[in-house]
Amino acid sequence: MTVSEAGWRSYTIYETKPPEALPLDCKSLYMNGKRKSGVYTIYPWERSDPNYRPVQVYCDMETDGGGWTAIQRRVNGEESFYRNWTEYKLGFGSPNVDYWIGKENIFHLIA
Repeated sequence: MTVSEAGWRSYTIYETKPPEALPLDCKSLYMNGKRKSGVYTIYPWERSDPNYRPVQVYCDMETDGGGWTAIQRRVNGEESFYRNWTEYKLGFGSPNVDYWIGKENIFHLIA
């Protein structure tokens, strides 16, 4: 079939990573060669969960062998930790400075 014939279709193929290649936590990143502490994206939620979403976290890649996922971080004290239940459930702040990862994310990290 040529481009000028009726019914011609063009398709774009995108290369994607398989779901099992997505890091579940900072230890996964460390085991895959990431050795610099900083903010990374992890995917702790079950793949079939409709609320599945990536989570930005601070990873400590240097202390006691590295691969630590910080669930709370205080750098400059500018973020108020006086919050309601929903905010503690979902998380708040910025992993670059002061943040709380959220109870739902902690649950999925240890589940």
